[in-house]
Amino acid sequence: SECSKAHAIFHEVILSIGRFPDSSKFLFFEGEEDPAFYLGHVTGYTVEEHLLSKICHGRDDVLKVLDLIRADGRLNERALFFVDKDHNDFVGGKVTCDDHVFQTRWYAIENYIVSEGVFFRFWVDFLHLDSGDERRSSYYAKFVKTYSRFERKMAILMAIVLLGRGIDGRMSRKLNLNNLRMDLVFELDFEKLTCRFKQGAGKHFVLATNCDEYPMKARISAIRQVIARHLRGRNSKEFIRGKYELWF
Repeated sequence: SECSKAHAIFHEVILSIGRFPDSSKFLFFEGEEDPAFYLGHVTGYTVEEHLLSKICHGRDDVLKVLDLIRADGRLNERALFFVDKDHNDFVGGKVTCDDHVFQTRWYAIENYIVSEGVFFRFWVDFLHLDSGDERRSSYYAKFVKTYSRFERKMAILMAIVLLGRGIDGRMSRKLNLNNLRMDLVFELDFEKLTCRFKQGAGKHFVLATNCDEYPMKARISAIRQVIARHLRGRNSKEFIRGKYELWF
């Protein structure tokens, strides 16, 4: 665990500089899945064998490595940093991107995968169906209509998360969004174009994510306020957690 912390990663990289050519780039990511998403884009601009990836296990440690490298100065032009936006534009901590720092436009990289382009790629590359198949547009229309219902319900749940994260000056608490089982929250039917909350979904959501601090009456009023003030009119990919959207 200590070896994956920012200071350890920084010292490991600095001690290894002399073993790599001056053309090499050091890439710092949040999680194990991130290189698979980003490297296909990065390798279009540089020689792949001169890329060295480091996993920092979280946004905070990536940004801490960024601070350490910029204070040191030796790798300023050779280090690239990749972070998810998460809810930082709602609750502070927004990153100013530059030539060496990329922050997602959406909540996370998973939100980019849920798209029309990927749907059509899946249709051809994985299902081995013709791109001109007349069923393609009707299946995608089902996806879009069901997603719109999912999107509206997720706004309610993400408002609860933002309350837990201290939006509008409220007290924040440490949330665990990985504990949530989406199959216990939603019931989907792509033939009937429905997306419903399962019985007990709200209770499971607030207990699993550790969002159960506020009394229910106060929470309902606050949820409406957060949706009206912060979420309405924005692209839902900015606030729906990427892994939840990818589950859908």
